[in-house]
Amino acid sequence: MEEDFSKFVHGFSITSAGIFYSAIMYYGGALVAVNLLGPKEYGMFSLAFMIPNVLISFLLFGLDITVARYIAHNLGKDDKEKALRCAQTIFVVRIPVAFLSMAVFFLLAEPLATLLGEAVITGLKLLSVYICLYLIARYQLAILQGYFLLKERTLVEVVMNTLNLVLLVPLVYAGCGYTSPIIAFLGAFAVSIVQAWYYLERAHIPVFRIRFEGLTALKEYLKFSYYVYISDSFHISYVWVGTVVIALYAMPVEFVGYYRAMFSITSTVVLISYGLTIVLYPMLSELNARKEYERLAFSLRKVIKFTLGLSIPAALGMLLLSKPLVAFLFPQYMPAVALLRIFSFRMVFLPLWSILATALLTLGREKKQAQFSVFLCSFSLVLSLILGMISVEGIALACTVGLALAVSLQYRELKNRVDNLNAGPVWKIVLSSAIMCMVILGILQLDAPDYITVFVSLFVGIGVYALCVLKTRTVTPVDIQIMRSGASVFGKVGGIIGLILSFAERIMGTGQQTPQGDERK
Repeated sequence: MEEDFSKFVHGFSITSAGIFYSAIMYYGGALVAVNLLGPKEYGMFSLAFMIPNVLISFLLFGLDITVARYIAHNLGKDDKEKALRCAQTIFVVRIPVAFLSMAVFFLLAEPLATLLGEAVITGLKLLSVYICLYLIARYQLAILQGYFLLKERTLVEVVMNTLNLVLLVPLVYAGCGYTSPIIAFLGAFAVSIVQAWYYLERAHIPVFRIRFEGLTALKEYLKFSYYVYISDSFHISYVWVGTVVIALYAMPVEFVGYYRAMFSITSTVVLISYGLTIVLYPMLSELNARKEYERLAFSLRKVIKFTLGLSIPAALGMLLLSKPLVAFLFPQYMPAVALLRIFSFRMVFLPLWSILATALLTLGREKKQAQFSVFLCSFSLVLSLILGMISVEGIALACTVGLALAVSLQYRELKNRVDNLNAGPVWKIVLSSAIMCMVILGILQLDAPDYITVFVSLFVGIGVYALCVLKTRTVTPVDIQIMRSGASVFGKVGGIIGLILSFAERIMGTGQQTPQGDERK
C-alpha cells in the first residue's frame, strides 16, 4: 500500500524484539521449573496456580483491554484529555478490587487446598499476593499500550521475565519446592510495577491520580469490558479444562504435570501473536476511529498471513520432532510424547485465536467474540469429559478440536465485518512446510544423539522453509518492504537485517523493485 504506517511497523518491530528476548527468559524459567521440580512438584504448582489463574480473568473484567482501546480511540480523535480521564477512572475501579481480592483469597487458601486434595496451602497464600500485584501490573501495561509507549512496555516485560528466571534458580536450589515459581513471580511483578510507574511519570501521564469521570462514562467502559471479560475468562477457563477433567477423574498428580508441561510447550507459539496483538489493539482502534478502513483491512491481511506463515511450519516441525525434543529437554516426561504430538496441532490455531479475537473486540464484534469464547470452553469441556473416560490423550484431543472449531467461527465472522479479508497464500505455506517436513524426516533417519537431531533439524528446516517461501513468492516484495521499514529501528543491527533482506530479494529475483498494487489483488 502507498500509505505510510511506519509507526505501526516500528511498533511491531520493537515489540517483537522484546518478546523474543522475554520468551527466552520466560520459557527458560519454565524449562528450569519443569526439569528441577519434576512431574509431582510441577503438578502441585499447576494445581495451586490453576485457581488464581482462572480467578484473575474474572477480576480483570476486561478493563485492561478496554482502557487500551479507549485511550487509543480518543487519541485517534485527538482528545488527549478524555484519554487520560479514561485511564484515571479505571484506576479508581482497579485498586480496591486488587486489594480486596488479595484479602479474600488469602482467607480461602486452606479450604481451597482441601478441595484440591494436595498440601498447597502455602502456595495459595502466596498466590493471593500475586493476584494483587498482577492486577496492578496489567493495568500499567495497558496504559503504556494505549498511549503507544511500546518501547517502555516492552522494557517492563523484559525486566520482569529476566528477573523471574534469575530468582527462580536459587529458589529451587534453596528447597522452596513448588512455591519457587510463585515467589519468583512475586519479585518480578513487584519490580515491574515500580518500573512502569517511572515510565508513566516520565511521560507526564498521571494515571495514579484519583479522578473519576462519572457514572455515564464508567457505564460505557463497563458495557464494552463485559464482553471482553466474557471472552477472556472463558478462554482462560478453556486453558485449564484439561487439568480440571484430570482432577475430576482422579488421575495421578503426575498426569497433571505431564499434561500441563506439554500444553505449555505448544503454547510457546502464542509468542507469534502476542507481540502482534499488543500493537493491534491501539492500531485497529485508531484506524477505526479515523475510518481508514482500507489500511485496516490491509493490516489485518498482513498479520494473518505472517501468523500462518510461522505457525503452520512450527506445528508440523513440533509434530515430527516431539520425541527427540522431549528426550533432549524433558527426559522425565517421555511418557507424555503422545500428548505433545496431539497438542502440536494447537500451534496452528492458538495464534490465530489471539489475532482474530483482538480484531473482533476492537471492530464492534465484541458480543460475537464473547460467544465464541463460551463455545470454545463449553465444547472442549463436554468433549474432554467424554474422551477423558478413554485416556488423558483423549482430553488433549478434545481441547485441540475445540480450538480449531472456534477459530473457524471467528474467521467467518471477521470476514463479514472487514471487506477484502483473506488468509493469504495458505496453500503455498503448506507446500513449503511439507517440503521442510520431508527434509526433517530424512534427518530423523540418521543415527545421531537427540540434541544433534533437534538442532540440525531446526536449522536445516528453517533454511529449507525460508528458501521455499521465497521461491514460491509466498513472501512478496511488499512484505520485504515492510520488514525493511521495521528493521530500521534497530540501527546497525537493522543494517545487517537489511542485507539479509536484500539477499532474499535476489533469491526472489525482484532486486530493489517497489511493487505497485500487488497487495490489492
